[in-house]
Amino acid sequence: MVAFADLRLGNEIEPALEAYSKMKNVKGIRHPLAWTPSGIPMPSSKASNKMVLSEKFREGFALLSKYKFSFDAWLYCFQLPELTALAKDFPETTIIVDHMGCPVQIGEYKGE
Repeated sequence: MVAFADLRLGNEIEPALEAYSKMKNVKGIRHPLAWTPSGIPMPSSKASNKMVLSEKFREGFALLSKYKFSFDAWLYCFQLPELTALAKDFPETTIIVDHMGCPVQIGEYKGE
């Protein structure tokens, strides 16, 4: 099972991660990364532009390995380079890419 934790909170998220670590079925954390400027195909209140590159997000992400959590990433295909940078900077954390980078194919992304 994966749980949600708002990694944008940085180190402030640690009490939640500690609580999740005591639940034997929780193996990872999922924080949606899918974001587009127009909100197409769907707006997200949990993601923002280049969020994975922000200091606070990375501060929270860095705690995942302490609790042996994987990271479940749902994002769009054009965000894969950002996720790749995150993976290179945190090689000790397993990253699972849901929906294979989710191609958009609508709105401003139609035909890509």
